[in-house]
Amino acid sequence: MRKGGHARLVAHCTLGLPAPWRDLQRFATERMPAAFTPREWRVEESLPLTSSGKVDYRALAERDSSTADGR
Repeated sequence: MRKGGHARLVAHCTLGLPAPWRDLQRFATERMPAAFTPREWRVEESLPLTSSGKVDYRALAERDSSTADGR
């Protein structure tokens, strides 16, 4: 996602268990280089899927842009 001309990494996740998303953030921070660690975490009820059952990244990007615009 680009914000103000700068790229940023956003993690979208669903939590099937009552595990706090901060545990995921800590896990990623401890195991990945800082450049690959998401700056923003979004917990979703479900991820949008394409007709073939794959994650619909365009729909996620649209969610991001509508949130950034305050819609």
